[in-house]
Amino acid sequence: MMKSCKRFASVWTGVLVGVAIVFAVPAEARSPAIVTAWDDMVLDRETCITRARIALTSSGFDLYTSETLEYSVGGYRSLGSGEYSGLVRCVPDKRMVFFVAVGNERSTAEALVRYLQDNFVDNSP
Repeated sequence: MMKSCKRFASVWTGVLVGVAIVFAVPAEARSPAIVTAWDDMVLDRETCITRARIALTSSGFDLYTSETLEYSVGGYRSLGSGEYSGLVRCVPDKRMVFFVAVGNERSTAEALVRYLQDNFVDNSP
């Protein structure tokens, strides 16, 4: 149980730090909605990163850069309700993949996280 709690805490710390560093919400925005989800996975890092890129672009996100962080891929998307950022973080040593969406409207961020999850799974070999 303790090992599981430490695993959970270390992964969440990484996700939250990644969100804080990678995503900039416009100053005029209200308090942003941050929605997260995770799934179990048994992929190596390279395969996970490839599927993360595909999941983001299939969900309508433009990737932030052609460079990928060691374990994460991020993107941005403009919608009628504002600007949204998405992130897929691969944690192969913990057999987990995290999905994050940040933006103005919680319901939209929730839908974007679901799209990321679905598109990540749909791109399995």
